[in-house]
Amino acid sequence: MSDRYQGFVQTQIGQLLVKNLGLPNPVPLERYHAGSPLVDGTVAIGGTGRLAESLPGILDLLGIASTRTTDAAEKYKGLVFDATGLKSTSELTALRDFFTPLLRSLETCPRVVVLGTPPESVEGSERVAQRALEGFTRSLGKEIGRGGTVQLVYVAEGAEAATASTLGFLLSPKSAYVSGQVIRIGATGENDAAEVEDIQRPLAGKVALVTGASRGIGEQIARVLHRDGATVIGVDVPQAASELQTVMKELDGDHLTLDITAKDAPQRIAHHVKEKHGGVDVVVHNAGITRDKKLANMDEDRWSSVLDVNVGAP
Repeated sequence: MSDRYQGFVQTQIGQLLVKNLGLPNPVPLERYHAGSPLVDGTVAIGGTGRLAESLPGILDLLGIASTRTTDAAEKYKGLVFDATGLKSTSELTALRDFFTPLLRSLETCPRVVVLGTPPESVEGSERVAQRALEGFTRSLGKEIGRGGTVQLVYVAEGAEAATASTLGFLLSPKSAYVSGQVIRIGATGENDAAEVEDIQRPLAGKVALVTGASRGIGEQIARVLHRDGATVIGVDVPQAASELQTVMKELDGDHLTLDITAKDAPQRIAHHVKEKHGGVDVVVHNAGITRDKKLANMDEDRWSSVLDVNVGAP
């Protein structure tokens, strides 16, 4: 999907108006394309926690160049700091010591990831220090600018080997619109998620169902799921059947037209998925509507229709 304003400000006259009128000048976000490297540049690594020794090897397996020897004169596409070893408030100074000299050395659309220990798994001053990482990453996420993102990943003890796919996603343009998030990687024994065989197509062999898939955000979700290897089943209302069929044909996917608020919609969807695909791995309930009236002017029909589609149907 295109952004008309962003396209305009990239023109010569647009740049002139931005400069003279002080208009917003958004950075075009880098997007991932199939076959591209996950990171086009070098990622600087810092910290001395539980993952410190394994991080270079993990990134190397992902095809991501990394370095622990940083130089403010160099340019970096991403920063990863292992804060799992921080056990007190005073030790949080390590964050400033690593990030402050490098923030001006970041390329456009950089990625920053801080790795921590789940606060609930530790006690005392260590719990306080680990909880503080959330405030730090969200504050940095607001500051970073230039299309950059900042995430916090809490890694449970024993789950260090499961960080590869998460880092691959967060350091790549796949996460262009994701920032300020707190993600948890747990150690769950026999229920551990299977290792991703192909980081370029992590959903290969999976079946994904997307509602409201004929256009807009739903269409883009379907395209991303297809790009990452999934077989996509698009669902939309009968009025959008033609658009839905066109999109799904392009994606080598499947389609189902129905009103998701119908009483038999769950049964029809379940039957279709089971009969044609044997099951489903991913469900994205994207379909939603707005009835833009002030609450003071909202009649019963508009209120009910929004609740039926956005709340009742899921």
